[in-house]
Amino acid sequence: MTEKKDLLINIACADLKITESLSRYLTFCLGFGKIFINPLKNPYKILEAKEIAEKSDFLIVDALINGEPKGFGFACEIGKKTLLLFYSGELDIEEEGPFWLVLPNKLGRLREKITELLKKASPGDSNYIELGKKFFILRATKSYHE
Repeated sequence: MTEKKDLLINIACADLKITESLSRYLTFCLGFGKIFINPLKNPYKILEAKEIAEKSDFLIVDALINGEPKGFGFACEIGKKTLLLFYSGELDIEEEGPFWLVLPNKLGRLREKITELLKKASPGDSNYIELGKKFFILRATKSYHE
């Protein structure tokens, strides 16, 4: 596996404070050297966000942005190794799944989850479809990656 410092980690979270905190955590606690903060919340930067995400090695994405499954759809479309983040109260979802965590409930598992996901293959269409079937709001997503 490539060294952590050489991996490009792409963070696409709606809240800038959370994004910056994750960036610092990934840099100082986990030793990742290349962190890119993606502007998913800005509709004028979505093409740039996709281009950068496609070049990245790992995505950390807010599944829901302003109550919409924008991050979920973005992750589906890009098709990279991904950690989806949900937040307490957004959905009645298990606190941890094959490629997601609910924060702050599972914050203590963040390090292990990222390490685990980096060793696995990217979630496939079936993984996203299965998660989407569980939650109406996620089913509203336009497309899955091919």
